Order: sequence, then C-alpha cells, then structure tokens
Amino acid sequence: MHPLPRSLEPLSGESLVSYLLRLGHRLGLSPLHLSRAAGWIRQGTPNHFPGSLLLDLPKPQAEAFARLTGQTAREVSALTLAQWRDRYPPIARSLFEPGRLMRPDAWVYVGSPRFCPSCLAGDGTAAQQLHGGPWFKLWHLPIVFVCTEHRRYLEAECPYCGQPHDAQGPLVQRANDHTLHPAQCRWTVAAQTPRRKSFACAGRLDDRTAPACDRPQPTADILRFQKSLRGRLKSPTRAMEASEYFTDLRLATALISTTWPHSRDLLDAKTAERIDSNSPKLHDDSGGRRNQQVRDTPPRDPVVCGALLMAADRLLSRDDLPDLLSEIMRAAFGSPSSRTPWAVLYDKHKNDCSDTAAVDSCCWAF
Repeated sequence: MHPLPRSLEPLSGESLVSYLLRLGHRLGLSPLHLSRAAGWIRQGTPNHFPGSLLLDLPKPQAEAFARLTGQTAREVSALTLAQWRDRYPPIARSLFEPGRLMRPDAWVYVGSPRFCPSCLAGDGTAAQQLHGGPWFKLWHLPIVFVCTEHRRYLEAECPYCGQPHDAQGPLVQRANDHTLHPAQCRWTVAAQTPRRKSFACAGRLDDRTAPACDRPQPTADILRFQKSLRGRLKSPTRAMEASEYFTDLRLATALISTTWPHSRDLLDAKTAERIDSNSPKLHDDSGGRRNQQVRDTPPRDPVVCGALLMAADRLLSRDDLPDLLSEIMRAAFGSPSSRTPWAVLYDKHKNDCSDTAAVDSCCWAF
C-alpha cells in the first residue's frame, strides 16, 4: 500500500464519511476508491461500503488508513463514533460481533445524518472554501437535532429531492461517484430521459438560501436542552451516568410516542400541536383500534424529535412519575399487563437504565 500523493487534515468533530468525501474531492477519487485502497472492502462485495466503519475501526483497519493518509491510527479512530460507545448505548448495540448479524440500532443514523447548511458551507478558510465544511459525527445521533452554534434546527432531508425518507441507508450514497462536492446531495433520482436511468440529485446542501419548509427557530429552552444532551457525551459527566440517562430517555420517549395521544398532556399546547401536524402516525389509531406497535424509532423531523426528547426528559424528573406512568399505561393499553409492547421494550433495556427507573419498574412495565 502506497501513501496517497496528497492528504487532508481532518476537521475537529467530523465523521469518517465526511473525511472520505472531502479527501476524495481534493484528489478526484470516489469514497469507494479510497476505501478499497485502505483494504476495507471485503472480497465478494466489491461495491459494498460497510456501515460498521462509522461505528468503530479495528486497529488493523485504522492503521492501514493512517498509512494511506499520513495520519496516526488515533486520529483515524477519532473519526468514528467509538468514543461515545460507553456513554451512548445504541452505538455499542450496533457494533459488529463475530458470528452475529448486526443491524444498526434505530437510535443511530448510520447512513442518513441530519445536517446544518451553515456548517457545511464552511468557516471561510481556504480548505473549507474548496472542499466544504465538516459533516459532524454528532449528526449521526438522533439526540442532536439543533446546531447550537448557528442556533437553528438541523435539516432532515435534501430541499431539492426530499430524500432520505427514513433514518437508515447506505453509509455513503453513490460511493463510486467522484464528481460530487462533499456538500452536494448524493441521493439518486430518476432520470427524465430514456438513455439514462438515474443520476445524483446533486443539490447543494450548504446553500442557506435553498428552498426549505417553514421551520421555526429553536427556543431558548430547546437550545439549553440540546447543550445539556451534548454535555452528557463528555466529561465531567460519568460514562455510566450518561449511559443510564440515555437509556431512561429512550424508554420515556418510546412511552410518549407509543401511548400518543394519551400522553399529549405531558407537552405544552404548542409542542403537542406541532407533533400532531408533523407526525400523524403517532396518533393513527388504524380505524379506531389501539395500535399495539411500540414506537422506538425517534422522529426524523428535528423539531418533533427535540420536542419529544425534551418532554421525555421532563417526564423523568416528575415527582409523581410512578402514578403518572400507571395512568398513561392504563389509558393506552387498558388493564395492566406485562405483555404490552412497551413493557417488552422496557424488559429489553431494563439492565441498562438508572436505579430510579429500575425501582419504578412496576410502573414502567407493570
């Protein structure tokens, strides 16, 4: 393996995908070409870009890429989500284990991160003017829904093609395409001519004047809450404390979503209305019947996601939590039962939640 003729300094906080896009743009190479050069592509899957690369890089793979790009293995590993695996349980749950087929946890956006157009536009330095600003690692976590630097909600989809339509997807869209700028949309759209079946959308995601939906500005409470969530991903918050909190938050969010609209009173009127208008599935009763499907996937819409997470956080701090949970569960599922879909979810995560949640397990899961 020969080092590349030129390389690029990683930007603080950027993801592995971001670095591949920006480095490839500088060299005129596709992300797939770079991953092949690093020896990341498995035999038999020459065009497959493993999503596990974003989560963690085994030492041999990190060292190989370090030699290729002139970095240290530690710098390469810093491009993955592995630094948060002890604080944010969905990362550890998504990591590959020998002999076990792993699927990304719903609380990790592997292939379809939300984004801030202002961040992608760069900071004005020469390198970022040429190759764009970073796609931050934090954007792959559903708990990050606001850019606190630019005080705006993240964008969930391309304003030109409307993709992606869900939270998961390939780690890199059109991984063999070397013609796109890192800030251009890589999602495939249908061609309008019979000679070509499809092409990349190529809309600029760093265009702050691009058409967008009528998105509100985050309130001061939302900004404070977002900063507090990000603060739990680093010191001085203890790793175990952060891990338990994020498990509790996940369970509380799932409870609110699954029991909607019975949990509507937990939110202020304006927030509840926004959830009503943006997430009709939350209160779709399938023709009057109770929907017994647990909703453990965070909403892709950043406004709705932020509102639900903040409501869940406030729910966890209630002094009357046990009584409130019992009331909501009875209203949503009828008589108490340990077989409700939410109770099954609780049982799956109960060993990772906090002592407070464990003590209240009789109310969480009856």
